[in-house]
Amino acid sequence: MLGRLFRQFIRPYWVSKDWPWAFGLFVLSIGMSYSLVDAMVRINYWITDFYNILQNHDKAAFAGAFVTFAVLVVYAIASFIIYVVASSVLSFRWRRWLTTKMVKDWFLYERFYKIGLLPDTVDNPDQRIAQDVANFTDKTIGIVMALINQLMVAISFCLILWRIAPAFTFHVQQHDITIPGYLLWAALGYDILATLLVYWVGRKLVSLDFIQEQYEADFRYGLMRVREYRENIAMVHGAVIEERNLDFSFQRIMQNFYKRLNYQVKIITLNNLFLNWRTVVSFALASPIYFAGMVNFGQLMQIHYAFLKVEDSFAFFRDQFQEIVQWAAICKRLITFYDHLDTITGRENIPESHSITVRDLVITKPNGGIIVPRINLNIQPGEKVLLKGTN
Repeated sequence: MLGRLFRQFIRPYWVSKDWPWAFGLFVLSIGMSYSLVDAMVRINYWITDFYNILQNHDKAAFAGAFVTFAVLVVYAIASFIIYVVASSVLSFRWRRWLTTKMVKDWFLYERFYKIGLLPDTVDNPDQRIAQDVANFTDKTIGIVMALINQLMVAISFCLILWRIAPAFTFHVQQHDITIPGYLLWAALGYDILATLLVYWVGRKLVSLDFIQEQYEADFRYGLMRVREYRENIAMVHGAVIEERNLDFSFQRIMQNFYKRLNYQVKIITLNNLFLNWRTVVSFALASPIYFAGMVNFGQLMQIHYAFLKVEDSFAFFRDQFQEIVQWAAICKRLITFYDHLDTITGRENIPESHSITVRDLVITKPNGGIIVPRINLNIQPGEKVLLKGTN
């Protein structure tokens, strides 16, 4: 699926006429993301200095520390605002290009009509073009930028942890085992455990999210159908049947909703469990070197902050799991839409000479009243026929 996605929805935009804007905004977003990471690193070192100031009762340096922190906060906020603007504009320009392409492909060969005649017709093409495209570009940019950001955070704070935290030596049966940068390996192990558990619990969410989108679209289509054919439904007293169909459609939404909710609750529970315990775990792991006098209080707090940031970066998949699940469902819907479009390639090999023959056609009302009596027709290619009768 990823190869098809890249060839059909991603690569064409990045080599289109809009490529200078695409790459320019992308580079600007990465630059601002780097500035955010730089601000976090500087705040990490500020934490060391600040807690050492408190420990040393250095009143003269206390006020200056707040000025430094204020400058770092302004730096971080400005970087974040520019990042949000650049990534949002990039997402929208991509959406504009992709929407134009999909609308053209939808109208080509009158596919907008013929797609409804396919045996396994695609549900709600309008939603695929309007909603799924917007969600696809937003989530793709969001996930990619989050991944790049977390990679930069991981590299920066892994180096800090490796440099600050000394090696730790264990004594096992008269043998000394030394682990350099043990806090880094502990953070990695902590997150691998959490990630595997979250994936194991929520692996079925992709299919459930795809089904939920389909059921929601079917329900909206049912409502639109009632609005469009309200006069016909009223004339044949079909309100009860339509109401029953809508109720059945919504029941499917509700049943799938509770299935999804069950998995979402489990994922949220696991995420919050690991999120709340990581503070305790970081101090517990750093306590031996602190009590041994190998680091001071400021360095202990710096280690704690760096541990949290490393764990945050390693937790990318866990934190973005539901977002990735929704993105995968959207991708599947877009690819399915194009699978149906690709089956329509022009005149579908229908010879020009074929005519349509109708014999003994009778059109009646639901109560048996005749609208059009028995007729025979032979419609030639290119000929237009209108059937009229009393109603």
